[in-house]
Amino acid sequence: MDKDIKKPRSLVRFIGKAVLFVALFGALSMATVYIVFWLMDRSETIAARKDGIAMDPVDLNRGVVAPQDNAAPLYRDAINRLSEVDAKGFSEGKALAFRVSRRPDPKGIEREKALLLPYQPALAIVELASTKPRCEFNRDLSQGNKFSTPEYDPLKHLTKFECIVAEMAAANGNDDQAVHHLQVAARLASDIGSDPTFEAEQASISAQGMVQRSLVGLINRGARNSAFLDGIQRFLDSLPAQKNLRFYAEGDLVLNRVIIHQLPSLSLPEVRELMASTGDDPEKEKVAKLIRSRILNPLFDADFVSLYRTFIKALPIDDSNWPAIRLAGIRADVTSSNSTIASLYTTMFARQLLALSSSAVKSLTRRRLTNVAVRILQLQTASGALPEAMPDYGLLSIDPFTGKRFQYQKLATGFRVFSVGPDGKSNGISNSQDLVLNVTAAHAS
Repeated sequence: MDKDIKKPRSLVRFIGKAVLFVALFGALSMATVYIVFWLMDRSETIAARKDGIAMDPVDLNRGVVAPQDNAAPLYRDAINRLSEVDAKGFSEGKALAFRVSRRPDPKGIEREKALLLPYQPALAIVELASTKPRCEFNRDLSQGNKFSTPEYDPLKHLTKFECIVAEMAAANGNDDQAVHHLQVAARLASDIGSDPTFEAEQASISAQGMVQRSLVGLINRGARNSAFLDGIQRFLDSLPAQKNLRFYAEGDLVLNRVIIHQLPSLSLPEVRELMASTGDDPEKEKVAKLIRSRILNPLFDADFVSLYRTFIKALPIDDSNWPAIRLAGIRADVTSSNSTIASLYTTMFARQLLALSSSAVKSLTRRRLTNVAVRILQLQTASGALPEAMPDYGLLSIDPFTGKRFQYQKLATGFRVFSVGPDGKSNGISNSQDLVLNVTAAHAS
């Protein structure tokens, strides 16, 4: 009977030992996998640091701006004034901000003056901010998924307000005042891009687009004399330089690395929300579940660093060199596609890098097109006729998307200058790929 009892006990002990062995082996295997992934991450990080790429918030070295030289506090004060005017979340402000003033008639101008009147205190502060030499919002990228930029939308509204004031001044025949307000708007649009993230870059480009549209309207409506055109030329020459793509790419890398390290502690809904900006991808739900794994976390970080390192290293010194920038994006995409399971996550960012870079080059292209258009008008004012072919204005004449001169067409009502856009070929002036600037000109023929 004792033998019969011992047999089951021995079997239980054997099973227990087997389970313990499997558990220990599994734990050891998982630990080994984690160490391998950690070493991969460490290797990529060291390589990126050797290349001089920022890895952590402290590496960005944005410097300290003296309070009296910083426009950011004034912008925040202007936003507070806006909220006092419209306590409903800028609802009326939005309606006004995105209505372009195209009516030169006195009634239309007076109506818009009345609508803008409550916002004048905020606009006065923005004008003061435009005189400051620097803008630094002092954001903490180490906040990761809690990082927020609540100022961008109201600052874009304020940019549009300034553009509307400029358009009203032009409609009243006060071109000097119009140019002044466009300068304020242009400085604000540039300052929106002070943060080292692609989100800041895109908000800034959007605001710069508002200034660009108002400027073109002013050129097509203003008094066509040399003094007016010289004033516009001085304005164009004074525009703040666009920050380079590396500035935004490094900041984006730093912020997303912080977020990657936070992923295991986030809930699935929080991860989905973080991924909302990466577009509609059929793999997104699968990725959302995978990237919360603590074991896979170093692997995701390693692949992410590899992706951005490839992109940043391949970026040309000249941000107007679209073929080289496009190649950098393609290399990053290939790097992501050839990586591990983490590519499901990094591929989404690889595609975004190229799209965001394209937006930056488009903004630079529009600025050049406007510069060229004003110079052609100056030539017409001096000579009495439009040129038959595209003049050579050096670098300003070059289409960043081709490295060749912009295309030019003389029209019965004026002329157009245009870029072929990101695809590098002319698709017809109605095609969204081409960037077209139409200018009316007196005695065009």
